Amino acid sequence: MAVLGVNWGDVDNMDLTLDLMANGIATHLYDNCVMTDLWTGTVTANLNGGVQTFKDVAPHGNVSVMIKCLPF
Repeated sequence: MAVLGVNWGDVDNMDLTLDLMANGIATHLYDNCVMTDLWTGTVTANLNGGVQTFKDVAPHGNVSVMIKCLPF
């Protein structure tokens, strides 16, 4: 699943959150998820299926990630 989060604000940096279960990316809180930043290629492994936070996204900036969650 690919996800794009955008800070539509004009002035302030913003923290963006993504609930993986509520958006159908993960099926359980205890899923094993891997997230890849599509701009940098940085891979973050061993995430759970809960809420993920992206800190200090600049005004009109974005976060582009690919997320894969498995139940094991």
